[in-house]
Amino acid sequence: MNTETRFVMFETKYNNAISYIKKQQTDDVMSSITNWLLDTEINPYSFLPEFYANLVCTAEGFESLLHQIRHALFDDGDISFPVINNNPYILFVDRYEATLNSFADLSLYDEIYVINDVVWLNSIEEFMVAADENHRKTIKKCFNSDLRRFDIDYFGIDYLVSIYKNYKVFDESWIPTK
Repeated sequence: MNTETRFVMFETKYNNAISYIKKQQTDDVMSSITNWLLDTEINPYSFLPEFYANLVCTAEGFESLLHQIRHALFDDGDISFPVINNNPYILFVDRYEATLNSFADLSLYDEIYVINDVVWLNSIEEFMVAADENHRKTIKKCFNSDLRRFDIDYFGIDYLVSIYKNYKVFDESWIPTK
């Protein structure tokens, strides 16, 4: 295979992946998770096993992730939505077959250390709501922490706010009034 043929092959695979992703955006069942994954500002490594989080970086990888989700939802049921220590995750294992080893695939496994609490969500929709709420709480916690550590007298509150305004979940009601 020559270089030009390989580039044509790459472009074809890319275009096919984009077409599939766009189709999933309007699919009756897959549209909500597809659009959520496309629009979320949440780091995928915080809710997906590392192998699957790596897939969101390219069109072909994203297509593969959507195929995996669709297959898990409709064919074999090997998908579950644990909330571990208040952090929601997607695991590609049936919730009734999950073990502590199932959690070992999570990128943050080393940070979990002690699993104090596991709650199982019942649907991908419940996962998305929980993940969004967890993200909002995390950003608010970081903002409040930075407020305490930040040299407001030197930089001014506007500088800190300008950083956090980049997050869709930022709420100006978090800004303290004098």
